[in-house]
Amino acid sequence: MKQDVFTGLEAACNRATHDARFWIDVCDEASKLVGGVGALFLPIVPKGRGPWLIRSTSIQELITRYVEEGWYKQDYRENGTEICLQKGYMTDHDFVTREEMEHIPYYRDLLFHYGLGICIGMTFDTENGIWALAIQCSKDRPPLSDDEIKTTKQIKATIQNATQEASSVARQKLEEFTHLLGETNNNILLLDGDGDIVEQKSVAGIYCDMDEIRPGSNVKNLLSEEFHGEVDKVCASTAEENINLSFVHEIGSQKFSTHMMQVPPSIRHFYTRAKVIVFTSHFEASKSKHDEILKDIYGLTHSEIKATNLMADGNSIKTISELLDLSEKTIRQRFKTIYSKTGCHRQAELVSFVYKLSKR
Repeated sequence: MKQDVFTGLEAACNRATHDARFWIDVCDEASKLVGGVGALFLPIVPKGRGPWLIRSTSIQELITRYVEEGWYKQDYRENGTEICLQKGYMTDHDFVTREEMEHIPYYRDLLFHYGLGICIGMTFDTENGIWALAIQCSKDRPPLSDDEIKTTKQIKATIQNATQEASSVARQKLEEFTHLLGETNNNILLLDGDGDIVEQKSVAGIYCDMDEIRPGSNVKNLLSEEFHGEVDKVCASTAEENINLSFVHEIGSQKFSTHMMQVPPSIRHFYTRAKVIVFTSHFEASKSKHDEILKDIYGLTHSEIKATNLMADGNSIKTISELLDLSEKTIRQRFKTIYSKTGCHRQAELVSFVYKLSKR
């Protein structure tokens, strides 16, 4: 196959390397090269699968059912995992016949409903274990030809190289992002989709010497049960949903302000283990004190202060527009003015800025 056939895939991989939102394009381009309907990235280990899986929009309904109905726990294609690991690629033809599929629930009750049944899978090494690209094809697709095997290997090599480069870019961007939140008065935790702590960035030393914040322990160990449901909601959501959570809580006899937010979509690659950022600071100032500073020192109007506090409480632009009964366009324009007055450039920076006022 001529190299220029891979131009679309290579371009998509280059975009995804610098902005994780473009992995969807990689799914689409890879799928087109082998006549697939759509594709998704998923980890070899089922525990890492959830609503945040990156997939082509053409198979959105299928993957929603795959997750919500628990099919990922009984994915018959697990039988092809070893083959895929050994060869670097596989199809369902490697471990099941077309006749057998008719009697297997995974195919009969799920895939066949969408006219699918054959998957072309290939594996990649990432900093978060082994992942696979699963290209969904027709249930009647024949085995791979010699030329298609070459194409599959080229797809695998192209994506593997992009994944390695993306890891380096994402680490740098995440460091820059958490630095904006941290500086000296916030303590940063990174969580996975289950709320387990992936990493602690001990900037302020708030959680020093606490067993509850060891990597692998769950963030809910730090919180009373009243917050557990909301924490689960944030952790299990997709980055695009922009679900945030802010609350005041006690650890021992001390009060803390905590804000939870998604890892930004642009650096949340398909293999990224850290999906949520938690930043915590000592709670010392009341909202009225914040308001006074915002008004007297930074010149914010009453309406701008109200919008700022709503964002600091974890509300999205859409929610703020609904609460204030204003259009999203008006709210976005209002925040442009707020950013200009406070010297902030983005939502996370503004939220961190508000928390820093408690140190004044």
